[in-house]
Amino acid sequence: MISNTTLPDGTNVTPAFRAWRVSSQSVPAYSTVMERSTFIELDNLEEAAYDAPFPEEKFKAAPRELPLRVPIDPNDPEAIENKQHWQVLARWGIPILTIFSENDEISAGEQEKIMAQFIGAQGQAHSVLKNASHFIQDDQPAELVKQLISFFK
Repeated sequence: MISNTTLPDGTNVTPAFRAWRVSSQSVPAYSTVMERSTFIELDNLEEAAYDAPFPEEKFKAAPRELPLRVPIDPNDPEAIENKQHWQVLARWGIPILTIFSENDEISAGEQEKIMAQFIGAQGQAHSVLKNASHFIQDDQPAELVKQLISFFK
């Protein structure tokens, strides 16, 4: 199952992704990332739980680096490698289900690309969930699980 993601090749970089890439370098608390990327409202305990692994700047190295590793140019070495992975996965014959969110601006357009190019995606019950943003598992957990169970059966 593929949800709100892709193997980026540097060609379909959305404005929302570019904005996240910039803001990721200075976001003071990671609970704000969750709040910006979901429809859920975090209470104080949930905010504390998301922020707990990052008590000081030195603990934020990995989440600051990750967005910088996502290629935004087709000539980026990661983009070239992802294009090769994409070709392999496109021919991969195992069933692939996509469940994307109606309100995820970061991965906009990627579901259609996967459905059109991946052999394993042909004939599957793909869906787009309403009232869900980037972290679909937080916004629509019950519906996500329901569709996964149906797919696995």
